[in-house]
Amino acid sequence: MLKAYFVELLKKNNKIRYGLIALLSLVLVGVLAYDRLNKNERIKAENTFDCPDLDRGCQIEVRNLPYTIKTDTRVAAGVPFVLLVEGGGVEMHALWKMKDVDVDPNFYRLEADGLERWKSKMTLPSSPQTRHDWVLHLEINARAVDINTTTH
Repeated sequence: MLKAYFVELLKKNNKIRYGLIALLSLVLVGVLAYDRLNKNERIKAENTFDCPDLDRGCQIEVRNLPYTIKTDTRVAAGVPFVLLVEGGGVEMHALWKMKDVDVDPNFYRLEADGLERWKSKMTLPSSPQTRHDWVLHLEINARAVDINTTTH
């Protein structure tokens, strides 16, 4: 009975119908904006790799495909560096985090730089602690891995 009342109300009253459509549109825009503004880890890591010195590079595997991860210089807090990834992909993103520590939000989109080469200039986010252990959360083609590394 209540359902029929609302259906009739929506059929007869354009203001309510358009108001409801506007409200639902605002909710959808809000959800999309929240996702864009809060770029946090979106995909759960399938594997974890250790790469203590990213400037020396390391090999990882994502879905049985090989990738080489390397930086152009030693990674240090507050100092810009370039993350380089070699391997096939359509889309790549990176997020820096620490275990059990909240760090400033950061999310990087890697750009294609030739055949199967990707790069992005980054700076480690600030941390309330002066720890040197970091996790690079790397998303490749909707798959993700965590790479344990250290700063200098």
